[in-house]
Amino acid sequence: MKLTVRRRLVVPTAVAVAVAGGGAALVARHGASSSTQYRTAVATLGTVTQTISLSGNLVPVGETDLDFGSSGRVTAVDVHPGQAVTAGQPLATIDPAALQAALTQAQATLASAQARLSLDQAGPSAQSLAQSQAGVRTAQTQLQSAQTALADTQLIDQSSTGAAQNALTAAQSKLSADQANGCPSASPPPSGCTTPQQIGADTTALTAARNGISSAQAKAQQSEHQAQSQLSAAQVQLQNAQASLTALQQGTSAQQVQIDQSQVQIDQISVGNAQTALTQATLTAPVNGVVGQVNVSVGQIAPGGSSSSTGSSSGQGGASSAASSGTSTGSSTGSSTTHSIVILTPGAFQVVGSVSDAQVNRVAVGQRARITVAGATQSITGTVTGIAPEATVTSGVATFPVTVVLDGSNPSLHAGVSASIAVVVNQVVHVLTVPSSAIRPSGGADSVQTLVDGQPQTLPVTIGASDALHTQVVSGLNEGDTVVIATVTSSVPTPNASSLLGGGRGGGRGAGGAGRAVGG
Repeated sequence: MKLTVRRRLVVPTAVAVAVAGGGAALVARHGASSSTQYRTAVATLGTVTQTISLSGNLVPVGETDLDFGSSGRVTAVDVHPGQAVTAGQPLATIDPAALQAALTQAQATLASAQARLSLDQAGPSAQSLAQSQAGVRTAQTQLQSAQTALADTQLIDQSSTGAAQNALTAAQSKLSADQANGCPSASPPPSGCTTPQQIGADTTALTAARNGISSAQAKAQQSEHQAQSQLSAAQVQLQNAQASLTALQQGTSAQQVQIDQSQVQIDQISVGNAQTALTQATLTAPVNGVVGQVNVSVGQIAPGGSSSSTGSSSGQGGASSAASSGTSTGSSTGSSTTHSIVILTPGAFQVVGSVSDAQVNRVAVGQRARITVAGATQSITGTVTGIAPEATVTSGVATFPVTVVLDGSNPSLHAGVSASIAVVVNQVVHVLTVPSSAIRPSGGADSVQTLVDGQPQTLPVTIGASDALHTQVVSGLNEGDTVVIATVTSSVPTPNASSLLGGGRGGGRGAGGAGRAVGG
C-alpha cells in the first residue's frame, strides 16, 4: 500500500503593513477570521499655533485730512478724486488778499508794541506819551474795524442762510404741489398730471435744499465765531493800550515794562498765526498718495480748520496745514466731519473683525495675524492694533471689534474686499507633538495608546497647547515614541492553500480591504 503524505501550510500569526504618507503606519494583527489594524504616528518636535478666526472687509488707512487754516473763497482746485499726487504738490487755493491784510495789520500791531516797550524801558518822554496815545487811537480803529467786520459777516451770513431757506421753501412747495397733482394709477395717466418720476426728482431736490441750509448755517456760525474772536482780540488790545497810556502818564514802572513785554509776546503770536494762515491759503500734499475726496470747488467759501493725519500716515508737508497724529478706526476716522481734501496712502489697509465676549481676553494689541483676502492664494501678515473697549450687542449677543493692520504696502488690493483673519493668540515652538487624534480624554485626564508587541497599551500624558492638527505633550512621552491614532477592524476570509499560494480570485487582498475606524 502506498502512503500519501500531506504537507501542512504554516500561516504567520502577525503581519505588519506600512502605510505611506504623513508619517503614519498601519499595523495588522491576524486571527482566524478577523484582524485588528492600528494607524500610528510618531511623536516629533514641532510647533503648535493657536489662532482665533475673524472676518471683515479691507479698509484703507493712512488717511490725511486737509483743511485751510482759515475760511476764504476758493480760487483754484488743481486735483480730482483718484489722482496720484506727490509731496509738496499744490492741491487747492483760497483768495489770500484778506489773509495778507490780516498779516500786515498784525505786523503793524507788533511793531507798535515793540516800540512802546522800548520807550518804556528808556523812561517816559513826550515822544513816548504821544506814541502811547497813538497806540490807543490805533487800537480804537482796529476795534471799529472788527465791529464793522462782524456786522458785515452777519449780513452776509443772513443773506446766504436766507437764500438757502428760500430754496428749501420753494422745494417743499413744489413737492407738495406735484404730490397733490399726482397721476392716478390708471394707465394711461391723464394729461397734465405729475408723474412719479417728477415727484422723485422733487424729493431729491428737497433733500439737496435741506443739506444746503444745514451747510449755510454751519458756515455762518463758523464765520461769525471767527469775526467775534477778532472783535474780542481788538477789545483786549484797546484795553492794553489804554492801560499803557495811563501807566505812562503816571510814570513808567517795572510792572508797566512787564505789561509791555507780555503785549509783545501776544502780538508775536498773532503775527505767527496770521503768517500760518497766509501760508495755508494753498493746500499742498504732505505725502505721496492718491486723492480720496475733494469737497471744495472754485467760488465756494471754504471753512477753516486743522488738518490731521490718521492711520499709519503722518507728517507735515509744504504749505499744507500742520498734520497731527490721529487714530486708526474702522472706516478711516469714523467721523462725519467733511474735510476739504483727503489724501490716501496707497496700498495701506486694515480689517476690522469681531470676537465673542468669551474670546476677547485672549486677543491683545501687538499679536500677529494672517490675513487671507478673497480670491488670493497666499495670506498676508498683519498686526492687531486695536480692540474695542466696549462690546457691540446685537440680539443679545456681545462682540468686540478688533482692528488688524496689514503689513507693508499692498497696492494690488482693493478697499471693500472681504478677508478672513487668523489671529495668533498662542504659539509654542520646538515642543513634543502628536496628532490631536491620538489624545484620548477621559474623566478630566488625558492619555495615548502605544503598541507593545503589537498590543495597544494606554499611557497617561500631560498635554499643553493644541491646534487643529497637533497637540503638545508636556510629559508622558518621548520623541520617537509611536502612538495609535486610529483602530481599524475588518473581516478577512479564512486562509486556505489556494489563497496562500496565490490561487483563486481575491488572493493577496488580506487585510488591505475596507475597514471600519473604531478609535482615534
